[in-house]
Amino acid sequence: MTDLAGVVSIRGDCYDPDPLIVRTASPDRLRRALRATPGHFEERTTMFDAVDPSVDLPELDLEILEFWRQADIAKRSFEKDGGAGHYTFYEGPPTANGKPGLHHASTRSFKDLVLRYKTMRGYKVGRRGGWDTHGLPVEVEIEKEIGSTGKKDIEAYGIAKFNERCRDSVFRYIKDWNDLTERIGFWLDLENAYITYENGFIESCWWILKELWDRDLLFEDYKITMHCPRCNTSLADHEAAQGMKPDAVDPSVWVKFPAHRDVLVERGWLPADDARTASLMIWTTTPWTLPANSGIAIKPEGTYALVEGAPAHGREGDPELYIVGEKLLDAVFEEGNYRVLASIPGTELVGLGYDPIIQGRVPAGTDLTNAHRVVPEASVELEEGTGLVHIAPAYGDLEIGRKNDVPTLFSVDLDGTIFPEVELPGEGAPSIVGEFFKDADKPIMKALDRAG
Repeated sequence: MTDLAGVVSIRGDCYDPDPLIVRTASPDRLRRALRATPGHFEERTTMFDAVDPSVDLPELDLEILEFWRQADIAKRSFEKDGGAGHYTFYEGPPTANGKPGLHHASTRSFKDLVLRYKTMRGYKVGRRGGWDTHGLPVEVEIEKEIGSTGKKDIEAYGIAKFNERCRDSVFRYIKDWNDLTERIGFWLDLENAYITYENGFIESCWWILKELWDRDLLFEDYKITMHCPRCNTSLADHEAAQGMKPDAVDPSVWVKFPAHRDVLVERGWLPADDARTASLMIWTTTPWTLPANSGIAIKPEGTYALVEGAPAHGREGDPELYIVGEKLLDAVFEEGNYRVLASIPGTELVGLGYDPIIQGRVPAGTDLTNAHRVVPEASVELEEGTGLVHIAPAYGDLEIGRKNDVPTLFSVDLDGTIFPEVELPGEGAPSIVGEFFKDADKPIMKALDRAG
């Protein structure tokens, strides 16, 4: 292999208008071959220095960074006039009271790629840096330092004192962040960085909210978010991931909701002389949400069955009536342990009312006219569970509730404890008011079991 390679650019009658680029270690041999070929060719040859095959890439990085630093390349890029117009960029600000990680390097690389492209396309690209000095990452670190276990401890410590300590901590690792920014070649204007605790930034946020308000674009409503009962605040996805407990145990519970018997008789599914109650059977892993139930969803295209079966798995007693997805009968009751009385199209179940089994909190002014009825939902699956889904809009099913005008009820306060209005069924059932919601699962299950 020769230490010097040639690149020959050829333009000829038999080629496209663009030149053909040929790289060869033997330019003279290529020329002789071309001279013997009919046609007209123009040749331009460019020679390159040999490339060291054992190049030290980290050292090469440092040389380039030093060149950029000495020539002030980044700043000159910020100030360069752009004939194509302005391309505005504000760094999605990191929190500098925690150290940067590998994921920050990857996301910043993608940002830098777009910004360099826009610069090359002739835009004036202002790369304004920023620092996020608000939020749980800051507060949690200070809570660890002062030994706080929740919001009450912060209030006892003193909110102003706590805030000041948070403010003092927000730039704890700023050197690490600046080193990362420079080392990965991410050009960023940090001399004019915005800081979220400064009044100028805060006032701009209030200005935006006022503009939205003036344009009638703000409204008050519920939204499903991850929530931290310890902090008593909603969480972003990455915040939830920081404190998620993968070993939390969720029980498997089969629950009966008594359907309104008159409708079953009226539609011919239940004989008028059969005084038994037919139950809509659901399966859930969150018993603590049952007091907030306000609907049961079914698949309208599916087929359901009114069946006669045992009062509970392995329990002796008079047969009871259930409504379950037809495809799931064997999975729910086991083959041979049930008798089908009627086959019911899903569309005919829509609107069927039922009785709630646990009292929950009903917000003032809530209209319960459309509560506790069967609603259609295409996402319901007929491959698992019972084919009927317990709907608690406050705890994950908000969109289904909205679509079907089902009210939003509650079982748990923002601090994770059971509301005072929650009453378990059955005489002598214990009170779970004030209990942590996960601790309430077992007493709820026991109360439902005793109540049949």
